[in-house]
Amino acid sequence: MKTKFFFTTIIVAVLTMALAACGAGATPTAASTEAPAAESPEQSMAISDQSVSAGIVTIDELVIVRPSWVVIRPDNNGKPHPRGVGRIALPTGRYENVEITLDLARVTPLLYAEIRDDLGLPGEFEAVDRPASPSVRVTFKVTLPALATSASDIVGIWTRLGAGAPAFLQFEADGAMTYARGKQENLQSQPFAVNEFTFQGMQLLVKPGTSVLADEACANVTGIYEAQLLENGNLRLVVIEDACQRRATSQGAEWARLP
Repeated sequence: MKTKFFFTTIIVAVLTMALAACGAGATPTAASTEAPAAESPEQSMAISDQSVSAGIVTIDELVIVRPSWVVIRPDNNGKPHPRGVGRIALPTGRYENVEITLDLARVTPLLYAEIRDDLGLPGEFEAVDRPASPSVRVTFKVTLPALATSASDIVGIWTRLGAGAPAFLQFEADGAMTYARGKQENLQSQPFAVNEFTFQGMQLLVKPGTSVLADEACANVTGIYEAQLLENGNLRLVVIEDACQRRATSQGAEWARLP
């Protein structure tokens, strides 16, 4: 009886040791519930080739991680020109379909868009605003507006669009160019300016005639313009060179042809 009890005790001891050995080092750990760290967004920009006949370029997608400028530069023999043709200031954020107004007189078929850090006064484009690091620059192609090359392209009466007092512009086949304000009837009864125009290739030359703008700076001065025929059927006169500032500043708007 004692022998049986002895062997039973040994077997229980062996089993206890075996179970302890199996459980060694197997302490369970709780599954991690900590979310992975969010990655910081990188600055990026995407622009498609597009038409800029309306004087606007559209950036498809844009990511800004600090207050910045987006600057559009024309091509200068295969590299960006130091002087831009359009820009916009933006705070940090993700954007789509960002529109930037362009100086169409200086736009080239190849353009460059770059992000520059806004390091000076917020919203003031300054010399201290340097290119972003790492650099973000996109090259893209644009289709420019068609240009009028003869009187027949622009003959008719046009009205200025946008803010400001009503204004009217009439081009006649004989080369007369009349400008009036207020009412269309004033083109005949009270013209503000009567000039002469001719085309030289793709440039519209405007010579002074009778005008209330007459002053020494405008005497015998010929203005050089581009007459852009926009896709929507409207007209835009872009100043290339004109020492008569009062005449030049009256242009640049968009004009719609009247029936």
